[in-house]
Amino acid sequence: MFSNLKFRSPAVLFIVILCLATFFVTTSAAATSGDRSFTASYDGSTRYYWLDLPDDFNSSASTPLVIFLHGYGQDRSCYRTYYPGLQLAFHQNGWMVACPECRWINSGGNSYQTWYTAPSRSDITDVINLLEQEFNINRNHIHVVGTSMGGSGTLKYAMFNPNIIASALDVMGVTNFTEFYYWTPNSDLHNSIAAAYGGTPTTKPQVYKDESPLGNEIRFMHTPVFLLHGSADTVVPVSNSRNLNNSLSQAGYVVKYDEIPGVGHYGTDLINGREQEIFEWFRDHPLYTTVSPSTTITSIPAGTGFVIVDGVAVTTPRIFKWAVGEHHNLTASSLVSGTGVQYVYSGWSDGGGQTHDYTVQSSSNTVTATYKTQWQVTFTVNPTGAGTTSPTGSGLWEESGPLSILATPTNGYSFSSWSTSTGSITLTSASSASTSATISGPGTITANFASATGTVSVVITSSPSGAGFVKVDGTAIATPQTFTWTEGSTHTLQANSPVPGGSGVQYIYTGWSDTGGQTHNYTVQSTSNTVTATFKTQYQLTVTSAYGTPLGVGWYDNGKAASFSVTSPAVGSSGTRYVCTGYSGDASGSGTSGTVTMNGPKKITFAWKTQYKLTVKISPFWLSTTNIGVSPASAPTSNGWGSVYYWFDSSTTVTLTAKAISGYKFSKWSGAASVTLATATVKMSGPMTVTATYTR
Repeated sequence: MFSNLKFRSPAVLFIVILCLATFFVTTSAAATSGDRSFTASYDGSTRYYWLDLPDDFNSSASTPLVIFLHGYGQDRSCYRTYYPGLQLAFHQNGWMVACPECRWINSGGNSYQTWYTAPSRSDITDVINLLEQEFNINRNHIHVVGTSMGGSGTLKYAMFNPNIIASALDVMGVTNFTEFYYWTPNSDLHNSIAAAYGGTPTTKPQVYKDESPLGNEIRFMHTPVFLLHGSADTVVPVSNSRNLNNSLSQAGYVVKYDEIPGVGHYGTDLINGREQEIFEWFRDHPLYTTVSPSTTITSIPAGTGFVIVDGVAVTTPRIFKWAVGEHHNLTASSLVSGTGVQYVYSGWSDGGGQTHDYTVQSSSNTVTATYKTQWQVTFTVNPTGAGTTSPTGSGLWEESGPLSILATPTNGYSFSSWSTSTGSITLTSASSASTSATISGPGTITANFASATGTVSVVITSSPSGAGFVKVDGTAIATPQTFTWTEGSTHTLQANSPVPGGSGVQYIYTGWSDTGGQTHNYTVQSTSNTVTATFKTQYQLTVTSAYGTPLGVGWYDNGKAASFSVTSPAVGSSGTRYVCTGYSGDASGSGTSGTVTMNGPKKITFAWKTQYKLTVKISPFWLSTTNIGVSPASAPTSNGWGSVYYWFDSSTTVTLTAKAISGYKFSKWSGAASVTLATATVKMSGPMTVTATYTR
């Protein structure tokens, strides 16, 4: 280009070279908004993103970065097309926005968009790394936002990259993939999730669990989350955001939730008009490592009622994100009472008083309020008046070691044994009048005395009678059985439950005739006596079904009406479902539910028929599918522009008729039917797709 120029002096040549150098440096440094491509580190493929630079962009200035993830059926142009107000807010405040385009995944001959896979997450990281290499990106302010599928991708990227992402904004995204998989009627969304995770929640339960934000709240400990959702959303139920908001709040993590009344699955209705609120959220939540460490306030034992922080009662443990050097007031309750127990304040781990100011440290810290546990124990005598105990009455005792106890008989009685009402109280020697008790829970300690007058007969029985119903002093007996015992002595009676009674029959304990508990101590009276354990009869209902989850299986009281049901239709493989045709056995009917009287063991079996999906498309897609007649007549379900689907029984012959359309000429049928006649037939031997093509 400059090969024919000659310069008369070195000075002139130097000036020209200097000017050219300035020209090239200035030109190469000038960055503009627009489409960009890059080579993916995951697999070497070419990927794309849109870069949106702020007003008066200075490439050397420290610039915050927002990653915007589009929804299903959209692309990288979504941000600048639908959200001009958000674009303006970031422009005016000097923030950069990058909009990657998601990947497609192939499954079963179909392709689906997804942000849910490792390659998609890798692409996002690639974009961030490339921009950091080119510009002075503010590492403390890299945020991610997405709508619908992009909202789900937002949470998932934040989950796995807390060291990169400062905060996340999820707009109407899925938070529980297992629940959503079974709920959504949209086959594309349903199949795209299965394709991304390599199977269904049934075949890949751990994958769905690990990939769902709900249930993995700990991953958001250091990543503030902003949730936006419309209350009338019919594509992604608003419960997704409500449940995640509740679980993050209960965990003590930073979360903000705005639920917009009456708004459906429309990102524009949720974002437009809230641009300043969204910008301020990102601005006010820099990367966790630049903010305060976590401060955990807890108690031993943990729970409700022990600690007050800054005048507000909290459930311990509770994690706070406070700035270093801040002062906060901590108060421990003096006494916390429960059933049979109370907790008495002992001290704080930081050495502060019961109420004191705490200064936030420069590293994560735990401050613990410690309590002494006191259990309520009651001492009794059996029979009444036969002796005394020491201690006596009812009191509170700490878990501080064995408690010395003493039983003293009155005239006409002798000490027999000690007994307790709970396994939380253990005795060193139950047969010694002077012994010790170790207390780890509330309960009653009873001193049992025996009369010196003689013996009596006691019959232990059950209704019904027989083997397996009762134990006496730890030994199984067949009822009825007569015992000769010393008056005033104590014996342990135990009723077993449930007791097997043959195939489909069992007996459930209902009570003892002496009103004692299922296992209790019986004190021998002065006269002969009969003590009876009563049982009720139950029968088993067995419900068998080849598909779905049958309900009603279990045990029922004799004579009760038992309800049983299945959910129909049951989802099979792609394009296949099963419809319940009725039930038979000990009851019969044509529906999906029924009742049976349980006067014996009962069995019910559900029957099913197979149906296949017939997808009917019209091309061009803007033509109405009502121009295609289908027989047998059936109500269609919309499958998007130019597509509907029907369900038909296996082996059904379906007649399809392409109707005349003004301005168009029918061309052909393709897919499962391949003819040029306006009328075609298909026999439903599996899922099928047919397309009626029209031309001008």
